[in-house]
Amino acid sequence: MERLWPALEHIDTSSGAFGGAVHRTLGDLIPILISAPADVATRSAWLERLFRAVMDDGVQYLAPVEDRWGEIAVYPEIMEEYAERLRGMIRRVWVERPPGGHVVGTTICLSCLLEIGRYGDLIELLACAAAKWWHWHRFAAEALARTGMADAAIACAWLPHIAWQRRPAD
Repeated sequence: MERLWPALEHIDTSSGAFGGAVHRTLGDLIPILISAPADVATRSAWLERLFRAVMDDGVQYLAPVEDRWGEIAVYPEIMEEYAERLRGMIRRVWVERPPGGHVVGTTICLSCLLEIGRYGDLIELLACAAAKWWHWHRFAAEALARTGMADAAIACAWLPHIAWQRRPAD
């Protein structure tokens, strides 16, 4: 996975064929990575290498990895590490004026908060986001569903969609 961007960065991938192939391949590889036997130190080292690859990924080929980071981390202490590494920066970027900056690794943080069961922190962080984007808010919907709050989860799932529909025309 860490060799993906360096291998493709000078290739015209605008047709989307590479992106589709990468996405399908990662869909097959991620469950293998999750279930791979590794102690905390080994998995932590893997994730640090993968984190550098995500930070260097020019077109977010590794977005599916980011989305499932908490599952890939496996160990709660690793999830905590990545959640705390990114949470403060995300919050600062989302609340500064004007709000709306982008932090690479946002879904890494959200995934870790979800998988470690820090649902309140997850929802509080997303409340700071100026943009109500489904890709982020699906983590809150999942958190609410995991706590048995199905109606709230459904409402949360629709919120970004409704906010987008009400956006003034450019």
